[in-house]
Amino acid sequence: MISKNSGPRYLALLLISLSLTGCATGDRARLSAAKQAEATAQATRNALQEAAKVPDKPADCRSTERSGVKLNDRLDIALVKTDRALSRANARIARCWAWDETYRKGLGND
Repeated sequence: MISKNSGPRYLALLLISLSLTGCATGDRARLSAAKQAEATAQATRNALQEAAKVPDKPADCRSTERSGVKLNDRLDIALVKTDRALSRANARIARCWAWDETYRKGLGND
């Protein structure tokens, strides 16, 4: 038998059940988000492990050229020195590019 005072109880029971239903949905969403975050973290770890395997480029690829032109050099001598420095720099670029291409072909990234 339902008494006059049981109305608030039913209301409380209804609100609690609705609240618990909402928690279950929220839990599923949080679980799904956690699984997605774990998958992303694993993919990041895998990418970092692969990146650690990349060999360093040859030391020559990190060096720079100077022309060696002095303050009182004649202009024709300065031009020759600059041209030789530019030729060395261009040759280095070609060597480093060839090394990079060889490495990429080894990875299968043609």
